[in-house]
Amino acid sequence: MSRKLGGLAWALVLAPLALTAPATAQDFSAGKKVDKPEVSRSLGDTAMPQKATRTSTLQRSSESSRALPGASAAPSYRMIGRSRDGAERKIEPSQRVIQAIQGEKKAEQSRDVIGRDGRSHVQDTTQYPNIAVGFLQSTNTDPQLVYNCTAALIGPRIAITAAQCVYDHDIDGGWLEASRFWPALNGNDVVPFGEAEWDEMYVLEDYINDYDGSYDSIWPYDVAVIVFKEPVGDNIGWLGYNSFDDLDTFDAVLTGYGDGREPWRQFDSKCKVQKANISDLDFLHQCDADYMSTGAPIYMHDASDDSYTVLALNMGGLNGQNWALRITEPIALWIDDLNQK
Repeated sequence: MSRKLGGLAWALVLAPLALTAPATAQDFSAGKKVDKPEVSRSLGDTAMPQKATRTSTLQRSSESSRALPGASAAPSYRMIGRSRDGAERKIEPSQRVIQAIQGEKKAEQSRDVIGRDGRSHVQDTTQYPNIAVGFLQSTNTDPQLVYNCTAALIGPRIAITAAQCVYDHDIDGGWLEASRFWPALNGNDVVPFGEAEWDEMYVLEDYINDYDGSYDSIWPYDVAVIVFKEPVGDNIGWLGYNSFDDLDTFDAVLTGYGDGREPWRQFDSKCKVQKANISDLDFLHQCDADYMSTGAPIYMHDASDDSYTVLALNMGGLNGQNWALRITEPIALWIDDLNQK
């Protein structure tokens, strides 16, 4: 798999900054911290996630390239979506997204727990930045088939996650019947902000159209954006996001769900991502994770301004390590356009 502007990336959670002033394509959202969020269940139904047959995370093959599949064809970055009432949505890429795609450089061509489990339960999810991360559950027409993932708020009404958490190529129509998001969920009885009800959700057209029966054909496009009915982020805050042209070794934090013991508890896992494992589209990491942490943010912390910036999304295992899909410039611009709607 190649790694540069052109794939998707999301899932880096908290991390102290061990990065030497990375060059950024441009400034995007720096996130928002709310000092005293109002703890309320008024955002929707507080019913808890259901326990059911787990669905397996999509996996890249060990031989898959780290470059864009079909390198001769430029990705379109057209957004395909659906509204809560089932209506189809389509958004063409803005001019600045197109310019980023045309100017991007094409690069050359599971496991979840690495060694000793280094995950730690979060004691208080109502504190920033953990408050901006939540549990996402989607269902198919089969009530026993449940897709458990992690998503993160990156705007007042927008959360980011993996496309595989809301769209399944193996079912009719692709889109999952229902998705539910509980920000800052932390166990069976800790639902501080209830459920945030979604209004629209989007994936990249390439994620749908380029599928050839193998995940290797679409992994660079495995990102989804969920738009909520209400600006939940105005009350609880959201994480920043950005793309970096020259990402060096850095300290990462992955915040997600599922550890086999208390699946609805939120956890943090920290690791150092080495420059040798970073490509233009993805990177390998050793932050411990779980299948429920698919789509979880991987981010870093800049102590100079106390900001938390999402760099990638956790996806799963690859060649004995975990891997994350980076937020590239076209993806960051794509999110930015949605945030400005």
